[in-house]
Amino acid sequence: MVKYGFELKKVGSLLREARKGKGLELSQIAEIIKVRTEYLKALEMGRYDVFDSDVYLKGFLSKYSKFLGVKEEKALAMYRRERDIQKEEKSIKDATKPKGGPSFILTPSKLVAAIIAGTVIAVLIYIGSQLNEIVKPPTLLVTEPIELSIGEEGTFSTDLENVNISGEVEAGATLTVNGTKVTTNNLQKYQILDLSLEDGQNQFILEAESQFGKKSQIILSVIKEVAATQAEKMEVNITVNENLILTVVSDGEELLNSSVGTGEKLDFEAAETFTLNSSDLGKLTIRINGEEQSVGNVSTSSWELSEGVVKKL
Repeated sequence: MVKYGFELKKVGSLLREARKGKGLELSQIAEIIKVRTEYLKALEMGRYDVFDSDVYLKGFLSKYSKFLGVKEEKALAMYRRERDIQKEEKSIKDATKPKGGPSFILTPSKLVAAIIAGTVIAVLIYIGSQLNEIVKPPTLLVTEPIELSIGEEGTFSTDLENVNISGEVEAGATLTVNGTKVTTNNLQKYQILDLSLEDGQNQFILEAESQFGKKSQIILSVIKEVAATQAEKMEVNITVNENLILTVVSDGEELLNSSVGTGEKLDFEAAETFTLNSSDLGKLTIRINGEEQSVGNVSTSSWELSEGVVKKL
């Protein structure tokens, strides 16, 4: 920075002295040269930040100095010197400014704003959680006889006459099984005992409905297995569909060995085994204990009764 042993005279002082030497007021000059009073005053006081641009400032300075009889070149040179000194001083000030200081200072107003913002966020989070409880379906689980959760379907097989269903349901929700309301305990657990089963498939639709009308559903199918009936003997019914020669042997005894005609029927019983022989057994309709047998176009087929079950050999 350039230092001087004396204070340099500023252009504002030069203009002010010239004006007073002429005995004029700023308002008078402003009216004559058509420049606003505040601009003339700013030039005399060195307040150059009042002007929108350096171009306007220099234009007003030239006009004012010319009116006062001050050389324009001198006035402009003094102005430029002042601006250069101001820029140099600002540069030194910025360079010596402490760095790394705190970027945030907590004031009472900022603290109040932070508390209000935190409260608003907490309220919004609470409202959001409550809305989530309203729109989501209620919890529903089956833990016995198999494990199932919301939206699932499952099948369980048993040979028992009854089945128990137990699980968990959301607090406050209403639970029904096939439309019948079920009572739950304080732990939101339920247990339905001794549900009667019919032979074959039994379907149980469990539905939970929340206080807000949202529903969850689980479908449990329980199949009651029917034990196979053990036959004591084979009751055989044969219908002839086309003429053929047929041989029938039951429990080692030959019952028939002759021609049979269309429409003829043959009924007999076998305790252990029987065998049919013909050119084409597919021309016969064969039933054992009322159940039709499939033999195809073969010449020989045999059946046996083993542990109460009829088997084709």
